[in-house]
Amino acid sequence: MVPIGKLAFMKGKLTHTNEILVYLGEGYFVKYSASQAIALCNRRIACINIIYILEEKHFIRYYDCYMFLCYQGRMKC
Repeated sequence: MVPIGKLAFMKGKLTHTNEILVYLGEGYFVKYSASQAIALCNRRIACINIIYILEEKHFIRYYDCYMFLCYQGRMKC
């Protein structure tokens, strides 16, 4: 029995269970093996973590500047 939803099963068999369809962007999909898909996910997570750290530093820098200008009376806070 093959699940086709949360509550439904259908008679059938699974083939190519090691293949995963991965979205590359711009409407392109590629079949990856499970290990390749895991490696891609890890690379994407690492990229997002780097972007997050850079954005956090950017925010802190501008927040400090904003607070300095508020303290100087140049901006209304």
